[in-house]
Amino acid sequence: MALLDLYISESDLNIPLRAKLEQSDALRGPLINKSGQQLFGVTRILAADELTVPEAEIAEAPSSRLDAVRGIQAAIDPGGYLWLVEKEMSRSWLNDRSRHPQNNQLT
Repeated sequence: MALLDLYISESDLNIPLRAKLEQSDALRGPLINKSGQQLFGVTRILAADELTVPEAEIAEAPSSRLDAVRGIQAAIDPGGYLWLVEKEMSRSWLNDRSRHPQNNQLT
């Protein structure tokens, strides 16, 4: 599983093992905006069982190849970090209108 960690900083970011990351072509950036904020990306590879995704409503796995669709799931972990996880999801689960909050409001 490939991960991309994004870091935003007001100044040059002190990245642990920076030289090793640059040598292995795992460090991206910085991209600097007009305000001087810097965006860095660090790529890494993990086995699927090494990744602990924050507790959130997890999209169901597809029931068949025809039900499969790529999607992005978002969650905030206890430390306040936002996770965006791209994964294969169930099209029928995503299309279930009863899952959408706007359809569960009282009228």
